[in-house]
Amino acid sequence: MSADEAFSAFLFLCVFIVLGGAAVGAYARALVRREPASAMVFFLIWGAGFGGIPLLIGGAFFLTSKYPIFFFAQLFIFVMAIVLVALMPPELSTRTADDKLLSALPGAAMLVLGAAMILLTLQDGIGLATLAGAALGFVGAAILLRALFAVLRFS
Repeated sequence: MSADEAFSAFLFLCVFIVLGGAAVGAYARALVRREPASAMVFFLIWGAGFGGIPLLIGGAFFLTSKYPIFFFAQLFIFVMAIVLVALMPPELSTRTADDKLLSALPGAAMLVLGAAMILLTLQDGIGLATLAGAALGFVGAAILLRALFAVLRFS
């Protein structure tokens, strides 16, 4: 299997992993907010299957190949989708969301993308792509922290 084929399979599986992780995160958000989670059990079951099965396929596919880093990147993306949706503030789902809070979304996306770039390129040593991923991750973390401090200051 070539690197292009492995990366194509990685991207294809990640579509399902992100959606499944977001569904599991919706269930986790109901648990964190101590809302009645009985209606959210569907999201847990559906998300675990929709994201977990491609994760298992990726594990069997990538861990037995010479590209095991793709599996770890998939696992990271699954966990981050769960965490981001679970910890998403309730203000983001309303139409009156604050602009400072909405600026956290691009920061979180840049942080996840930068971390994924680091995971995917670190096995080849520290190169331009790894440094670009680190820079993207640091900029995303800075945007996310700035938005967090702005929200906490005015809460």
